[in-house]
Amino acid sequence: MPNSEPSQQQIGRRIMQLRKAKGLSQEELAKSIGMSRPSLAQIELGNRGIDVLELRKLALVLAFSR
Repeated sequence: MPNSEPSQQQIGRRIMQLRKAKGLSQEELAKSIGMSRPSLAQIELGNRGIDVLELRKLALVLAFSR
């Protein structure tokens, strides 16, 4: 049975799309959620996973629910 959950790369790409749609730089978004810019960059590239608390903060700043 195929895994229907998104990969780290897919999540990272979506975060980047939402960030750009809001007109935010990586630096601005990272600062607003209490994360370093390099950490956010690694998430967007799919090289680092994201935990539930980080995802929640991103959802609040980027205003997404799904």
